[in-house]
Amino acid sequence: MAFKIRPLSESDSEDGAALLASIWRYDHLASKKVCKLQGLYDFYSCLGRSDVRLGAFEDGKLVGVLLANTGKFRSDKDLRIAEKMGLDTVFEPGGFLLNTYNKDYAQRSGALFEDVTEPELALLMVRYKGLGIGSALIKAYEEILKKRGIKSYVVLSDTKCDYDFYPHAGYEKIGEDLGEDPIEDKELSLFLYKKEL
Repeated sequence: MAFKIRPLSESDSEDGAALLASIWRYDHLASKKVCKLQGLYDFYSCLGRSDVRLGAFEDGKLVGVLLANTGKFRSDKDLRIAEKMGLDTVFEPGGFLLNTYNKDYAQRSGALFEDVTEPELALLMVRYKGLGIGSALIKAYEEILKKRGIKSYVVLSDTKCDYDFYPHAGYEKIGEDLGEDPIEDKELSLFLYKKEL
């Protein structure tokens, strides 16, 4: 598979949100309209806290996204905003609530970030696993960090994500928390990883 890494533009946002919604499996939770809105909500939430916005494209189609920053994003103010965002909800006719987990997730992930001073890789997602797309996006991000003299960064993952990727790619687990995922009524573990460059 031949793909090209380039910065995301505003015109890529709809495709990025659709990719996120498909990977995070919103389709089994609600209607197409709600899934699209939730995808946009979550994509723009990550986009808004990122100053590195990279996409992997194959034949002009978005197949991977990396959103990250080169400075410390998380602060008490940011966490209060994230908690408030967790109170914002998306309803579908009949009262279906899609966004119930965000407040708890924000609080638990905020606790993991309490002493973190490194930049954060906020979102990494690929349409096809095992083809090097994620690794190529991470390499491009790490080159940006190295040029700015940054020697390490962190990434938050959970059991809904491909969290096993990070230890195999040279990341060290520096934090962990366990809670409930109210949407799927099962445990959800959060993992904070750090990588030295």
